[in-house]
Amino acid sequence: MKEHQQHLKTSESSAHTYTPPIPTFGYIAFGHTSMPLSQEIKDEIDEGFLTKPCIKCGLDHRAYNHKGTVPLHGEVWRNLKGTDVAGAEAHLATLKTAHTKKLLAAQKAGSSSAQVSTPQTVPQTVPQIVPQTVPTNIEPIIVPTGFSVIDTAGTDPHASLTTPQLLVIQDQAKSEPADTVLRQANNAPTVDQVATGHVHEPTTEKLSIVSAKFPLRKQFAKPTSHVLTNYFEVSWNNDTKFFVYEITDIPAGNKRKTKAVVKTAIQAWDFLRINQTHFATDYLKFIVAWTDLHTGIQCPRKSTPAEEVMWTPTPIADGDRRVQLYFKYHGEMNLNRLQDYVNPRSKPDDSALPDFNFNPLVAYLNTVIAKNLTDEVFQTSSHKFFFKDSHEVLGKSKSLCVMRGYDYTISPAMEKVLLNVNAATSAFYRPITVAEFLKDNTFHQNERERRIKRLRVYIIPERLAVTDPEEQIRVDNLNRPQNRIKTVKAFGGDIGNRSDDALKFRKWFNNGGQLQQANEDTHVVDHMKSVFGHAHRFDENLEAVNVGSDDEPVWYPQEFLRILPYQLYNNLLPDTLIDSMLRLACQTPDHVRARIEAEGLKGLGIIQKDGAQKFVSKS
Repeated sequence: MKEHQQHLKTSESSAHTYTPPIPTFGYIAFGHTSMPLSQEIKDEIDEGFLTKPCIKCGLDHRAYNHKGTVPLHGEVWRNLKGTDVAGAEAHLATLKTAHTKKLLAAQKAGSSSAQVSTPQTVPQTVPQIVPQTVPTNIEPIIVPTGFSVIDTAGTDPHASLTTPQLLVIQDQAKSEPADTVLRQANNAPTVDQVATGHVHEPTTEKLSIVSAKFPLRKQFAKPTSHVLTNYFEVSWNNDTKFFVYEITDIPAGNKRKTKAVVKTAIQAWDFLRINQTHFATDYLKFIVAWTDLHTGIQCPRKSTPAEEVMWTPTPIADGDRRVQLYFKYHGEMNLNRLQDYVNPRSKPDDSALPDFNFNPLVAYLNTVIAKNLTDEVFQTSSHKFFFKDSHEVLGKSKSLCVMRGYDYTISPAMEKVLLNVNAATSAFYRPITVAEFLKDNTFHQNERERRIKRLRVYIIPERLAVTDPEEQIRVDNLNRPQNRIKTVKAFGGDIGNRSDDALKFRKWFNNGGQLQQANEDTHVVDHMKSVFGHAHRFDENLEAVNVGSDDEPVWYPQEFLRILPYQLYNNLLPDTLIDSMLRLACQTPDHVRARIEAEGLKGLGIIQKDGAQKFVSKS
């Protein structure tokens, strides 16, 4: 057991006085002159390039179909600055190429199996494309022995299991906690909550490396002063290894759905469920373990090319549909290689080190660190989190607030691997009702509905109890917090307009154990009063809110829907709020340091003790 023990530790290097656009440690040492596109922007592009409206120009098409020189007013492109534009264009081009290949492959597969006379169409449902790529420099795979290879092509090795016996994705989603209101606000840390910091004094000697891509520094000038930085040293036990796995064939969906799929798979597969303390996941597809997960897998191997190792674990269920996922082993990575890269003197034969690609290891270290995020925070991207109790008033706005957050990443530097933590401040939507949002003057009246579309809302009132026991089970299920979370789709006419046929529908009722549709239409207002009671009042002159779809609308009064907290406002702020945002975001160096050390590290699960903190450990 001990040989698999891993301790990632941080020791205090101190907090930086100001976050520059280019880190002063790490990037300059390796010859970079500009920052790459942030992971946050990549995530926004990944999630939105197949949705409408276009995240590039804002028109009613997908960014995948964007053409021409239309002004770039989409939700993502309108906020890009400087070199981010070129980086975003390049990232979108990569996604387009990958997406096109998938469509062509699907079309080709359909054409080969259909009759010649059957017209072929490109599938409308496509797999989700996520920002991660398969690592390219993992050590060679060692194929596990003792397992028979079963060719699963055209067969189902789990055919004996019926769908009701499988774990259901929706059940996993329902079990997730739902924050529907903001927590009580907590003040930012004060300047007396900081430590002293450690001094890093790298040594130098001439190295034998001859193939470096950039000039090597031969010596350092003698320092005359010390500069505090927002970097913290990370170390690990010798010969620590990462075992990298991937969950493949995840159905298309947004990040919330994908996370529910991954969590369901973890609970459904014994070899993951009993080892949850020994691995971390990005909840998109990759799993990074610090112990071997595959040796004890007791499920059929999937027939694959010789260089791949995949298993066919128990399927999961999406409603009445079986979902067969696969578990793929990518190989193992030794963290000593990263240590050799940042400190070549530790390895006598250092001639090949300049070509070492440390990016995959860094990505996996970031994933491991994210496992330790506390319940007091929520993530807006893979590298950024905010505290749930950090909200502050933003000017006179009732619709928006400001929250304190932090972004982090592992940075290979001179002789050390460092954890870079930066303070962040962003605007978020406040958890007020849709009616309150549409009456607030934060935004111009003609843009309020546009701002609130696609936001998640919570149905405030509970449904009334009924006398039928079976119907009460359905009511109880609808009253569960996760089932009361909806998304604003559109707005209709005045909800009290009895002549509006769009606000009428025919109810279904239980007639002797059989579902039967009523002969008469029911108006939305009458339905709301019968289901939720007369105590919950609403203005019948306000527009109805559709939280369903265009084809199957589900109408609610504005007063019944509250915007869920922790939803990022990712557009330009109104001019009237800029001064307030600057006052809250621009802090003095000592206050920024206090936030990083006393709050940011705490959110990462780091509590300084004796100068070091264990991130991950195995007993």
